[in-house]
Amino acid sequence: MPVDLDGAVLAESWSNDTWLTGGSVLRVCWRGDRERLVREAMLLESLPTAVPHATVLAAGRTGDLTWMVLWRLPGERLDLAWPTLPGRERRDAVVGLAGALKTLHGWKPPSAGPAAAAAGTLDPAHHAR
Repeated sequence: MPVDLDGAVLAESWSNDTWLTGGSVLRVCWRGDRERLVREAMLLESLPTAVPHATVLAAGRTGDLTWMVLWRLPGERLDLAWPTLPGRERRDAVVGLAGALKTLHGWKPPSAGPAAAAAGTLDPAHHAR
């Protein structure tokens, strides 16, 4: 999937290189566990819709690195916005997080065993295009 990187901005990231463009986020893993972006893409695609999460547009391998393209959502990181949020917005954020956690506690991730591989759900080769 082609990604227009004109005007892309390198963003702060703890674990991989991340570029932000108008409508997408390109993440590139070139050190450490290079398979983690492929696994993350598979996990994101299997999450319940009630859990807010990024939409994976594409993921794969190129040489010794892995990459993932996500749909970029407008907004600000909660940890950065928190100090300036009014009480009601903080409460709404906490209620939203609690709802997502409740959903996650009732969710079972797909198995990485043979059945999942046969179904194509957790097959890293499926995502490493």
